[in-house]
Amino acid sequence: MKKTKKYGALGLLNRWIDLIPQIFIKWRLFVDYAAIFTFLSILLNRWTYACHDNLDGYWCYWYSGNVWASIGAAALFLIMAIYLLGAFCVDFYIDSSVAKFFKPANIVKVSVLRLKQVGAALFFWETMFVPAALFAYILNKPANRDWHIEFMWFTLVFLCLLTVLLLMRCIGTLAHYFHTGNFAFAKIYQQTSGHAYAGIFGFLLTVMICSSLNLSVIRYFDKLMANYNYMFMAVLTDFADTLIKLFYFALILTISEAQYQLLAAQETDSADNAATSNNIQNTDSPIEITTNSVKSKKSAKKKKTQRKNKQKTDK
Repeated sequence: MKKTKKYGALGLLNRWIDLIPQIFIKWRLFVDYAAIFTFLSILLNRWTYACHDNLDGYWCYWYSGNVWASIGAAALFLIMAIYLLGAFCVDFYIDSSVAKFFKPANIVKVSVLRLKQVGAALFFWETMFVPAALFAYILNKPANRDWHIEFMWFTLVFLCLLTVLLLMRCIGTLAHYFHTGNFAFAKIYQQTSGHAYAGIFGFLLTVMICSSLNLSVIRYFDKLMANYNYMFMAVLTDFADTLIKLFYFALILTISEAQYQLLAAQETDSADNAATSNNIQNTDSPIEITTNSVKSKKSAKKKKTQRKNKQKTDK
């Protein structure tokens, strides 16, 4: 009988490492989205490394003197950035599931199906990060002397933490949606029973790796911009920084894909094993067939002997 593959932390990390090279195959997807983010940074004056502290230039004052224009530009950039991250998530998974090359026209393509997919992706991530942000806010909030109010805040903190941990455990829900069209959170929760730590460990390890790498990137680009405070360098650092951050995001999306593939393979193996077991139970073994054949021959021989003895007695 074929042995069913067990889902676990090591298996998840191995599958994640196997899928990482596929990220680099989609280089065009990253370049196109990074270019759009950089264009928005230039247009809406949302520079990452330029125009801060003592760094300034003529490109830093697009909306100077107009507070409402500055606020509007910041709000528009935030809305566009959130939508683009959802669209990137959609294109990353769709490109994997149907094995096609990314088309830049997909970024500005608007359809009911695409808006639904982008909304589903944003819903998943907002369900994770909004409780996480609320959790961080409450922890930094001064304690209240009224224990009733403090207990209410404690309950809210617990619910936020529980929500985030459940979504980390079932991180494959996102990939499952883009492969099957439904989230199936309850199904994945059941499939990860006994190995809840695997998804949480994989997600947190990925975030830790990305955070450590990003600290080095920030220091390097800060020094680069401080030494070469030119507009072309501001554009270059913004583009490179966005490209790297999209790569971090892709690593997290790949963890989701890895969990989905492992659980799907485990489900297939379990179904095959169940079918094999049923076939074995419904089919007589060679030993049983031989035994039954011998018994039938002995029974026939015994009946023949009894008939002969009866005939002699009658005579």
